[in-house]
Parts: sequence; C-alpha cells; structure tokens
Amino acid sequence: MKRHVIHPVGPFSLAHPAASLAGSSPATGTSVSFEETGPTIRAAFPLDGDWRTVGVRINAPRDGDEVLVASSGAPSGRQVGERVARALALDLDASPLRAVAARDHVVAGLLDERPGFRPLGFWSPYHAAVWSVLSQRTSMAHASSVAAWLAAEHGEHVEVDGVSLAALPDPEVLADVDEVPGVPEVKVPRLVGIARAALDGTLDGARLRSLDADTARDDLLAIPGIGPFSADLVLLRGAQHPDVFSAHEVRLHQAMRVAYGRPDADLAELEEIAAGWSPVRSWVSVLVRIWAGDRPMVGA
Repeated sequence: MKRHVIHPVGPFSLAHPAASLAGSSPATGTSVSFEETGPTIRAAFPLDGDWRTVGVRINAPRDGDEVLVASSGAPSGRQVGERVARALALDLDASPLRAVAARDHVVAGLLDERPGFRPLGFWSPYHAAVWSVLSQRTSMAHASSVAAWLAAEHGEHVEVDGVSLAALPDPEVLADVDEVPGVPEVKVPRLVGIARAALDGTLDGARLRSLDADTARDDLLAIPGIGPFSADLVLLRGAQHPDVFSAHEVRLHQAMRVAYGRPDADLAELEEIAAGWSPVRSWVSVLVRIWAGDRPMVGA
C-alpha cells in the first residue's frame, strides 16, 4: 500500500469522524474499528476526478499530530491523501473555528464538548449527490440499504487489512445502470445525470470549492434531481466548502433556535447569527447539527 502523512494545522481528533462513520447511514464502503491505539477507518470509494476505486486505511497514532493514510488502487498515495484530507477537513487551518468560539459562547460550549472537532464530509461531491437522490422522500435506513445494494451489485470490492469493502460504483458504471430495486423509477435517470455530471467535471470537488457559494449552487442546481437542499448538501459535505450557511436545512435552523435560546427567530435572524461564524459557517453548522442529534429537538 502507498502511504501519505497529513499534518493537521490546529487541533484534530480522529475519534469524531470515526464515531460518525460507525453510526452513519451513507457510510457505504466503510468500516471502523476502535483499538487501544485509537480508531482506524477503512474505506473504499471512487477517487474524485480520477474515478479509480481505491482502498484506504486511516489512523492517527500520535493523537492527531499526524494522520496516516495507506492506500491501494491509485498511482499516487499523495493523490488519495489529498482527497482524504478534504473529506476530513484536514486541508484547512482549524484556528478560525477557535476564533469564532472566542466571540460566540454557544460555539465555545459546543466545541468544548468536542475538542479536535472538524466536519466529516463525503468522500466526494459525487458521493454526496448520489446520496442526496437516494435519500429524497424516504427513510435513511431505506436509502442506506439501496446504497449498499448499488455498491454490492455494481461497485468494486476492495480488501483493506483483510476487510472486504464494496465501494459506490464509479460514475462510468452508474451512468449505465437502468434499474435500481426499491427506488422509484424517476430517480434512476437522476442518478444517471449525476454520474454524467461527475464525468464532465461539474461535480469536481476542487472546482466547486474554488467558486463562490452562489455560483457553485447554480451549477449544482442545473443537474436534474438536485434541488436547493441537495445542492447545499453537495457543497457543504461533498466539496467541503468551509463557509456556507444553508437557508434550506430546517433541522439546523431549529437546532440554532434551541441552542441560542431564540425560539421565534426567523431565517434572517438566523443568517445574522451565522454571519458571525464566518469564515467557517459550514463547520459550525455541522457542529450544531451534531449537538442537536444528541438531544430531542421539539418541532424539528
């Protein structure tokens, strides 16, 4: 296996993404184990922009000072390491998050509960877009089972440390799929459209992150089957754009009202609060949603 070392700038704990993946519905092709030396994440996925299916092992034996990525399936360990760094938000300095916490007592409290937090994303915008279609108007459990079927039937099977993992099919394969059991017929051409958008570069993660948020959203909304909520999901959690606040994530808005003690706050007031999270509005949005997931949100 090829190896790459990521040196996070600012605090990082692999325990947070490992725990999220261990209990995550869209974690297709992923296995997590917890040892005395810390958690290990094993995954198989199509490599963004290259589309070869790779297998990776991720661990951080030095308590987050170094994140070790071992990979197979790509000519360059660095290439895989860079994609992993983006998915784990390790390619950006975390100090702005601490600066936001210094001026926002709610963020400070949430961050104190999760030292070393960074938002976990999908392995690529393509992966996020596929999940957005599969999860529309259905339960997370059902969407997860369909994603697992797609991986088992059409994805590559990769062995990492003796663990067999079925990856999401790459875009070339998905573009030729004409039937997915358990999925409404209307969703199949949407999945094909997402595959073609990935192949033509529309869903390239580096490109989406280089654009301002409004331009990136417009590009994503032009893909059939991607609405406003899905576009924000792809931008925030697929491309890992660090500074986006979604006007369409109702559960986030309700969580903010609870966290800030402003039950009657409208969207404009919530956007004003979120403006104080810049330049890491996406990161804080994820932090708030994770906090909300640990508590019952009345009306969410």
